[in-house]
Amino acid sequence: MSVTPASGEKSDNLTIEDLLHMEYAGMFTLSPDGSGLVYLKTEGTALLPEYINGTVIYYDLRTGREYRLSGEDETARSCVLSPKGRQAAYTAVQKESKDTVLKIVSLASRTAYIPQNISPELPDGFSWLNEDELIYTGSVSNGAEKKMTGGYYDDTFVVDEKPGPEILKKYSLITGITEPLSSNDDVITMYVPSPDGNYILYKSTANPDRWTSGPVYRYVLLDTATGAEKLIFSRTEGGNNENAICWAPDSSVIYIERFRYGGMTYPMLYTADLLAYYPKEGKIEEVPLKWDKGLHIDRFNYHVEITPFNGGFFGMLANGTNPQTAVFRHTDSGWESQILSGTHQGNIFALASSSDGNKVVYDFNSADTPGQFFAADVTGSSIKYEVQITDLNSDILPKIKGNSGIVHFTGALGDEIEGVVRYPADYIKGRQYPLVFVIHGGPAYTDFDSWRDTWEFPYHLITDMGAVALSVNYHGSLNYGFDFAESIEDGHYYDLPAQDLISGKEYLAETGITDVNRTGSTGWSNGGILTLDLITWDTSLKAAVCGAGTAEYYAELASTDGTIMAKRYFGESPFKNPRLYENILPIYRAENVTTPLLMMSGTKDSDVETSSAVVTYRTFYEESSAPVKFIMFPGESHSLRNYVHQYRKVQEELGWLNRYLIS
Repeated sequence: MSVTPASGEKSDNLTIEDLLHMEYAGMFTLSPDGSGLVYLKTEGTALLPEYINGTVIYYDLRTGREYRLSGEDETARSCVLSPKGRQAAYTAVQKESKDTVLKIVSLASRTAYIPQNISPELPDGFSWLNEDELIYTGSVSNGAEKKMTGGYYDDTFVVDEKPGPEILKKYSLITGITEPLSSNDDVITMYVPSPDGNYILYKSTANPDRWTSGPVYRYVLLDTATGAEKLIFSRTEGGNNENAICWAPDSSVIYIERFRYGGMTYPMLYTADLLAYYPKEGKIEEVPLKWDKGLHIDRFNYHVEITPFNGGFFGMLANGTNPQTAVFRHTDSGWESQILSGTHQGNIFALASSSDGNKVVYDFNSADTPGQFFAADVTGSSIKYEVQITDLNSDILPKIKGNSGIVHFTGALGDEIEGVVRYPADYIKGRQYPLVFVIHGGPAYTDFDSWRDTWEFPYHLITDMGAVALSVNYHGSLNYGFDFAESIEDGHYYDLPAQDLISGKEYLAETGITDVNRTGSTGWSNGGILTLDLITWDTSLKAAVCGAGTAEYYAELASTDGTIMAKRYFGESPFKNPRLYENILPIYRAENVTTPLLMMSGTKDSDVETSSAVVTYRTFYEESSAPVKFIMFPGESHSLRNYVHQYRKVQEELGWLNRYLIS
């Protein structure tokens, strides 16, 4: 096992500190003429501002020079390029005062100023309407009201109370005046202004957190000149799902990603296709993707599926671990599409384009290679002249060792299952290694051939200990088609994924890669949930780590997410049909467990209810015949944001796997 040094000590091996301080580039936009790129460079993932460094960067593609736009005395949180590409707006937390401010910076002079009289609601999320105005959503009363009871501030609330309206507002950078834009009486959850500023398409519903049934969303086109609001269509959707909505640069068409839902009694997104709406004609059409699996869906990297240019768009198509990037062009005879050829095809996970579609910048990465931005030209159906334009993690890259690959094997129902394998740095073919399942959450998610090493999934720290890591895209995963995602409904939430995981273990053992008798499992969220189930069936597992997971469903109904998940996959609650849950829940098989179990949760997790995790811990502790340990992180929700907690999570996880499996 490689030992992670204490903070401040240098090591030739990847350390926890390295992993938690890795640099990422995101929120990137290419100027309309393709000459400049604005993006946000961050250090670490999901961290609170005091633990993270965020910097707004401008890269001039004409000269190859990079400029810092945000100050060294602040941590940038977001950035948005103006429609004409002349200036950027960004929000930043000031390191000394801890205040969040909005700044406007000129790309030509790289000088910034702070707009005056802005609402405290604006920095939470905004878009450019034109070069002089910003838009955002807020309450009708500007969020300033405070309820008083007996002369004191009253923070009492009613559970499931319908929220008040959230409307669109417009702020002028010139006058400092804020005005209401929309007249809706519901909650706007998404809005996208056209590049020419003439329209805003927004999406709204009465209550996005409605759990009794799926909320009905309205898609509305707002004319900014007249104030007229036109309903384009309404549809029932699955809660707070964010679909891609994006305009062509010339504002002639807006593309709307349409999620295709399953779910037994509450909608659950499984695949996606695409609509095109033409505002001047008032016409809407379905774009023929000619791809059975639909658009690529990455639920932790929203809005990457569609990148418009004048006359068409680049689309990322679902293809399991490796999405395919295609170009779609609208001709007089209809839509034409081609899969793009290029060095990095299959490992492009986000893309920005010039307005003519001839120049692109994209994020290339793989399971063993951290992401970098590349600039390239697009000619016909080819990506050409790729040039790397970022140099992220230059100090850490030499420490990242070990290769990866994609495997296919037969799983539950005789279906082909795909997985990502990561090998130790000193891997020798023919030698059998310990195996660690690193299981993705969701279940409606995907393990991609992509760099996703974080505090949640420290793949390379696991392989550096001398184990092979296998991430299985089990039944219920996205990007394999509707039927595959839907297959775990109606009582198959646990058994089909468990069969897939066990089949993966057997496959790697049969091919001589791993030792079938030396297997462990770790995962966060649904990865933790499936780990808890797996150890009740496969008693050969030597170590198990469950992050933010549960094995029961009664206490889980205390959270909105738990109630919705029960409706999606089981149809009924455990109170209505207890026999259904008794037959499938792992908590009723806790006495079978012989695998040492480490559990970890935040004290304020409302996705996988903390109290449900506690019930699980007490049951497994009392009923199983193996050590059980439970670590809780104060104040944390489903995603850990405190650096110390992220560090401790990984440290405990690696220690547990080493103690019971690897050493």
